[in-house]
Amino acid sequence: MITLVEFKKRLLIIYSVIIGFIGLLVIRLFAICVINHDNLKAKADAQNSVTVDVSENRGNIYDRNMLSFTHIEPVSVCAIFSLNDAKKDMEICEIVSKHTNKTAEELFNKLNKEKVVSVELNFDYNRRITKYHNVRVAEVSKRYLKDYPLSNVIGYVSNGVGVSGIEKLYDKYLTNTKTARYTAKIDAKNNLIADYKISASDFENKSLGVVTTLDLKLSRICKSVLEKEKIKGAVALIDVNNFDILALISCPDFDPSDVKSYLNSQDNNLFNRAVSCYDMGSIFKIIVACAALEKKAVKENDMYFCSGETYVSGKSFSCHKINGHGFVDISDAFSGSCNCAFIEIGHKVGYKNIIDMASYFGINKKIIYPTEFEQKQGTLPDENNYYLADEANLSIGQGSLNGNVVHGAVISAVIANGGIIKNVNLINNISNEKGDNVENIR
Repeated sequence: MITLVEFKKRLLIIYSVIIGFIGLLVIRLFAICVINHDNLKAKADAQNSVTVDVSENRGNIYDRNMLSFTHIEPVSVCAIFSLNDAKKDMEICEIVSKHTNKTAEELFNKLNKEKVVSVELNFDYNRRITKYHNVRVAEVSKRYLKDYPLSNVIGYVSNGVGVSGIEKLYDKYLTNTKTARYTAKIDAKNNLIADYKISASDFENKSLGVVTTLDLKLSRICKSVLEKEKIKGAVALIDVNNFDILALISCPDFDPSDVKSYLNSQDNNLFNRAVSCYDMGSIFKIIVACAALEKKAVKENDMYFCSGETYVSGKSFSCHKINGHGFVDISDAFSGSCNCAFIEIGHKVGYKNIIDMASYFGINKKIIYPTEFEQKQGTLPDENNYYLADEANLSIGQGSLNGNVVHGAVISAVIANGGIIKNVNLINNISNEKGDNVENIR
């Protein structure tokens, strides 16, 4: 039998436990309602909302004159939120499709699947489409130009992340944590809440920008020449005074806003020919001539005979002039690009001396600064393992030797600059939205 005193003790323990639980509940509610309010509200909003990005909202990439390669063309982007009613959704899609290059079926299929769709409008779209409460139109800037000469160098973006080129290399600077987007509220059955105002956020770009050494106008000229002549190739244009890259064109190129269309292209549009390596050929004779004169292996009035063909270790080497150049000095051999003469000159210079001179020119290095930029470094043959035929090949820019078009431009620029080589810059600096220099790169 429980005494009154024991009963009161047990009752007190029960009351204490209940009060303790109530205290813990109050603390928990305080944490939810006050301390973690913003975080939990954001999670709840995310579970009951639909969001669509309408612009990459990344930092700009500029040429040397602060002309922008990105976010320069104003466009209108339409965001359509599903009403969760197939008939009404199709009606909206049919109306919007008249002002885009998309069909109503394309818009509807995406809307039905993702509950929201964004599409670029024609410049002369009817502004009356904004009267529908589930439609919003944003005036933004298209990231890439229609007349875009440098897609392989600038690169492209996928899902807000730089995938190639400068977009990839400086992604951490160009990425804006605030995204240009529209957000709408939905109920538990995915129905758009009609009286809830669709919110817009961060349509203004305030990210850092990348200032290049490139020249937009000169790049367009270079690209137009390649396209006019239907050439698959590349152009590197550099300033002989400071070795800044003014143009770096790969042709054919691609539209960075529609990369998927080129994934299976037979023209290899996504392949950057401007930073890939090839046999150097006759431009390498500049280096052979430099080595010959520097080492005093030849004299300017030495004569060489070209019959159109010469033999080294039993191997035949032809000159491009079938009947030969006859007797030539080093000046005539150079201007005529005579293989026979340069094979003889190369033999006098020596295999190792030619390779050393090529190394001074940076042939075996990643020549573009910053070197983290996607590029292939050239290759030079092993100076300790060769035959006379290898020496002959090297003397005319053939064999185990290759470089990219920037290497070729640098070879020429060194001569034009009186024998001085400098760093080959592609990037000047990082700038803020006002254009002020915040970090030097060159």
